[in-house]
Amino acid sequence: QRRMVPPSLWLKDLNPNIDTTGFEALMPSEMLDWRRVTHKASVSSFGFSGTNAHAIAEAATPTEEAPKPRIVATYRRRFL
Repeated sequence: QRRMVPPSLWLKDLNPNIDTTGFEALMPSEMLDWRRVTHKASVSSFGFSGTNAHAIAEAATPTEEAPKPRIVATYRRRFL
C-alpha cells in the first residue's frame, strides 16, 4: 500500500560461508522504497507435518493496450 519494505527483523550479518554472487535479492536493514526496485516478493511457509511451500511473485509488465472498460450491470430491488 505504501510501497515501503520494512527491514528484516533479526538479520544482522549474513553468513560468510554463503556465496551470494549472482543472487539478486535485497535484505534490507532499514526501510526500503519499493518504487525504486523491481517488484518481486517471496514467501516461505514450513509446516509441522513436513509440508513446505515457497511462492515467488513478480509485478506484471504493463501492456501497450489499455484494458477495455467493464460493463457494469445495475440492479434495483422492487418491493411489492
